[in-house]
Amino acid sequence: MTSKCEFCGKEVKRKGSKFCSRKCYADSKQNIKQCVVCGKSFAEPPSSEKVCCSPSCGKEHRQQLQLTGAYDKANQKWLAEKEKYFADHKGDKHPNAKYWKIKSPTGKTYETVNLKDFIRQNIELFDGSTVRQAFDGIVKIKASQQGKRKRPVKSYKGWTLIDWKN
Repeated sequence: MTSKCEFCGKEVKRKGSKFCSRKCYADSKQNIKQCVVCGKSFAEPPSSEKVCCSPSCGKEHRQQLQLTGAYDKANQKWLAEKEKYFADHKGDKHPNAKYWKIKSPTGKTYETVNLKDFIRQNIELFDGSTVRQAFDGIVKIKASQQGKRKRPVKSYKGWTLIDWKN
C-alpha cells in the first residue's frame, strides 16, 4: 500500500514517511497565507499581520481600504489627539520651553519661559522681523555667549540676552 504526501499529494516512496521529499516536509512547516489582493500563497510567520504577498499588492490593498473609508475614523482620532496635545502644550507648557531673560533696545527687561511664543505674541517689539528671524537672532547671541560661534554676536537689532536656563 502506497501513501500520499501530506503536502503535495504525490506518492511517498519511503516507508513510514508522510512526505515525498525534504522540500515538502520543510514547506509543510511554513505558515502559508493567501494574498487578499491577488490570491497568491506566501510564507509568513503566524505572528505577522501581513496580508499581502508583495509591496505592490500592499499598496493596492491600502488604496482599496482608503476608498472604503476604513481609515476615516483613525484619521479623525489622530487629528483630534494632535490638536489636544498642542492645545495642552502651548506656551510655557511646551516640552522644549526654556527660561529666557532678554533686554529690549529701549532698556526694558522681559522674562519668559518660551522665547518663540513670547516673540509670536509681541512681534511688534522686534522692528519688522519675522518670528523666525527674531528667534534665530536671540539664539545666536546665546551660542556666542557659550563660545560656539566663530563670529560672535552680542545683540540682535538692539536686543540683548541677559540670562537663560535649560
